[in-house]
Amino acid sequence: MKLFLNIIILTPIIFCSSIFPQVTKSKIDSINQIPYKYIISNLQECVGTFKKNISDAEKINYLYGRAVALDKFALAIGISGNSDESAKAFLESARIFEKLEKFDELSMVYGGYGYGTRRRDISAANKYMRMGIGISEKHNLKMNLTTLYDNYGVLKIMEEKNDSAFFFYTLALDLKRELNDSVGIPYSLNKLAEIYTIEGNFKQALLLLEESDEYRNKEIGEFGRAGNLAFHAEIEKAMNNYNSAIEYFKLALAKGKSINYKQLVKYSYQQLSDLYEMTNKYPEALNNYKLFTLYQDSLNDIKMNNRISELQIKFETEKKDRQIETNKQEIENKTLQLWISIIVFFLIIVIFLILYRNYK
Repeated sequence: MKLFLNIIILTPIIFCSSIFPQVTKSKIDSINQIPYKYIISNLQECVGTFKKNISDAEKINYLYGRAVALDKFALAIGISGNSDESAKAFLESARIFEKLEKFDELSMVYGGYGYGTRRRDISAANKYMRMGIGISEKHNLKMNLTTLYDNYGVLKIMEEKNDSAFFFYTLALDLKRELNDSVGIPYSLNKLAEIYTIEGNFKQALLLLEESDEYRNKEIGEFGRAGNLAFHAEIEKAMNNYNSAIEYFKLALAKGKSINYKQLVKYSYQQLSDLYEMTNKYPEALNNYKLFTLYQDSLNDIKMNNRISELQIKFETEKKDRQIETNKQEIENKTLQLWISIIVFFLIIVIFLILYRNYK
């Protein structure tokens, strides 16, 4: 009878286990290890993958795994064009890493979020980027700094502070060469080439971009090569080689579409429209501008920016509330310790007096 009852109880458990694979920390960790270059080349697939990983980690209350999945999800969905969801995921990830005191990951989340907001709010971008850099410098996180210095340089370019940008790009490139970072080196080379282009030193810009191409050609995904095509186009445009620039932007556009790189697609349409207008090809200019506007919904941008600002305020408020609560708890603990010390002191005096009286 006992054996029969055991069979009845165990059968559905075994059956369910065979249908629903068990969620484990190791499984969540293995998915979270999907590399950056794979994510940016397979955005839609990775959005779904990391969204599920977030849910799975939450089911087993695995905070660290959930935070990493949120960070990766924010990256994938942000590049895909959904900045609202990306901001929400980044900030939630930061809360968890801060709670767990995972400074390596926290610095990159702050840096990633700051870089992602650069087109919407340059002030917030600077703030979060500096937070990420500060944490990395404090804890000597060199690999993190290679990315953070690069991205912070981009902010300086947007602010037209080219000397500052050159300084941070050079810091990043030196660190990458020291660490033999073959994936990161072309990013820094491209950034330095951009500064030389702005300054009109096209020869040096092309030399750096050619070195970058050598690294890009060894990569598996198309993301880096797509970006380099846009860099070539920009240099040709700066040199007034408009027809050559058009051809490069067409190639960048095609690759951008193939990997769902919406920012590059939008930018390529915008640049093609400008270039066709410069070459008096007005029908092509109008057509590309219409395609550009499909990726540029101003009303949605305003709503999205308001939502992101709201999320940032909530994040900062919650962080301050936690700090106030921590300070309050520390004060309460110190007060309690003081009272305990006073009580113990008086008890010692009373005991001493009793013993002294008995001794007499």
